[in-house]
Amino acid sequence: MQLLCPQILILLSAIGNALAILRDTGSGVSCESSAFDLPEVLGTRIISLRATPIFNDSLALDRRDVPDRLSTLPGAIDDGLDYCNVSLTYTHPGLNDSINVAIWLPLKSHWNGRFMGVGGGGFNTGYSADSSFPYNGIGANFSTMWTSGGHVYPTREDPFPDPAPWGLASPGVVDFNGFNNFASLTLHEATLFGKAITENYYGRPAEYSYWNGCSQGGRQGHMFAQRYPDMYDGILGAAAAINWVDIFQFMLWPQIVMNQEGQFPSLCELEAIKEAAIEACDELDGLKDGLISANSQCTFDANEAVGRLYNCSGEYVQVSAGAAQVANAAWRGPLNIDGTQQWYGTSKDTDLSPIANTTISSNGTREVNPLFLPHDWIRVWIAKDATYKPALATYEDFDHFFHTGHQIYDSPIGTVDPDLRAFRDAGGKFLTWHGVADAFIPFDGTVDYYNKVLQRDPSIDDYYRFFPVPGIGHCGGGPGAKPDSSLETLVNWVEKGIAPETLLAMKKSTNGSIEYQRPLCRYPFFTVFVGSDPNLVESYECRESF
Repeated sequence: MQLLCPQILILLSAIGNALAILRDTGSGVSCESSAFDLPEVLGTRIISLRATPIFNDSLALDRRDVPDRLSTLPGAIDDGLDYCNVSLTYTHPGLNDSINVAIWLPLKSHWNGRFMGVGGGGFNTGYSADSSFPYNGIGANFSTMWTSGGHVYPTREDPFPDPAPWGLASPGVVDFNGFNNFASLTLHEATLFGKAITENYYGRPAEYSYWNGCSQGGRQGHMFAQRYPDMYDGILGAAAAINWVDIFQFMLWPQIVMNQEGQFPSLCELEAIKEAAIEACDELDGLKDGLISANSQCTFDANEAVGRLYNCSGEYVQVSAGAAQVANAAWRGPLNIDGTQQWYGTSKDTDLSPIANTTISSNGTREVNPLFLPHDWIRVWIAKDATYKPALATYEDFDHFFHTGHQIYDSPIGTVDPDLRAFRDAGGKFLTWHGVADAFIPFDGTVDYYNKVLQRDPSIDDYYRFFPVPGIGHCGGGPGAKPDSSLETLVNWVEKGIAPETLLAMKKSTNGSIEYQRPLCRYPFFTVFVGSDPNLVESYECRESF
């Protein structure tokens, strides 16, 4: 009997928590499927709606080993959460598709009055509930929504499912309905459903609506600002994949060069070249900190590192001319067949291992090993053949990828429209940041977009602000300091009118403690070291040049 007592107490506690959610006081409805009104969104038909009370949810504890790519508010928690989980499935009549939307609703007594849409990554429109991403919203008491976009949710075991099953209707035929769902349509519909469910549950609409995403989620945020400008009051869209075709060309380019030139450098060689570049260009910004902040002023050529010895896990490796050729190609960016520039390259302190990786066969032969993102894009949507191997393509094939991609896909998924006047006039605020050392999406692509918006509308800083982040990779990682306070900054801009001149970035140790903090200046200003202690925020100023 003594052994059963703790179990009985746990069971009674669980029952009590569940009943508390079901009886969540306040206006609106209870967390029961039958209590919700089915919202109507033009062009859709709801298949099912299920509301389930969730209590003491600690699933996020299993995800703390995964780098956090989304920003949240101070004091947010990711375990012990009580909320109402609404799962909605709908279809577009006549298209035979099935789209899932999840809306997590905090207890009525805890809700902060805000709604948050959470973005996806890669070819995932949104994430599954076993990832940490939904907890960024619910943990801070936002009503939180995300969508499958019409294909399977990723899981921890399969975080980036093969897109071929939904990308191709059959070999050689793209499923353009499915692609349109992924590109924009379901984002809009899911937001409408999420807002309606939120208002139904609480008996009042959200006071403010926010979008939170990085990479694919950053592209989605820009899509909202451009196509659905009145959906969100504030959008946080970082490291955005807005230059859709161009970024895949960039990610595949080093592999094309490697295969065509027969050069397959080791990752140690590429690391040695990166270290040589940092050594040459680190102090261009006036501070030796292991980062290249003034990348546009760094004239270092990878050939200068040829012959350099690098200690790779106790074994010295000498940098080859082939490794320098590959590094220079990644830094310069992809080229057309006539030698003209296709798109931007990456910073010279970027980790090139994701885009210049190789495999070693049993006999020691090296071969290309492309990143899955450009590999999937080309084989599914350009070649329309799930068995195609893009990294083995010729320079002529690569040129074809570029032009075909723009011809077919700029309209459905292109997200580089610089006309944000409708978003501006709706009162929206957009905050974006981008790691200068991003190995997936060239930082200069975001600079290019900002300048085009600025050229069209000189008042851009009233509603769109962009912050470069030295030393940070794709959505995080790297030796630099990351702006974890960006969502809080956006909320203050939207709700209090405090436009950010800087973002506070923090470098954290492996145990989560803060090693140092640094202000990040909004582009086109630069963060310049002017003090004596580089670990102090007050040692930096925002200036027009280094």
